[in-house]
Amino acid sequence: MTLRTDDGAERPSARPLLLWPLLTVAFALHNLEEYLADLPAWASVPGRFPGGFPVSTPAFGSALLLLTLAFAALAAFAVLRRPAWSGAALACAALALLLNAVSHVLVSLLVWSVMPGLVSALLVLAPVCLSSLRSPPRGTVSTWTVVGAVLLALLVPAASLFLGARFPLPW
Repeated sequence: MTLRTDDGAERPSARPLLLWPLLTVAFALHNLEEYLADLPAWASVPGRFPGGFPVSTPAFGSALLLLTLAFAALAAFAVLRRPAWSGAALACAALALLLNAVSHVLVSLLVWSVMPGLVSALLVLAPVCLSSLRSPPRGTVSTWTVVGAVLLALLVPAASLFLGARFPLPW
């Protein structure tokens, strides 16, 4: 995103520089709530997830740690290097995380039980995601951004759960 100065010159907006760290903290808090509230144990109750939850709590913790660290690394790179794709990546990540927040609401309503992560999804994650998507830089939200967000929302957690199951945390 660029802004025009009084003399007509363009300069990068500071908005993505603020939103990347905010989104990272919101994501980390959401992941922490899911881990501390033991989402795998909650999901293993019959009727909540078809076939049960695919990984143990230690494996889930590994997956969350991996996701959080990878997201923080992406955010740090986007803030420090300011690549041209940073705005599109921010919009894509915010949309993927917003889909995750909505999924917590829907699952909680479907099973009539508060899904771990729902509170942070509603109070922290969704507001930061919506703020990140409000007035995005021109050209950052396209059909490909939406497709990328859906793929991120589905494939990245699945891959991290697979890796978490292979390398569970020792605690």
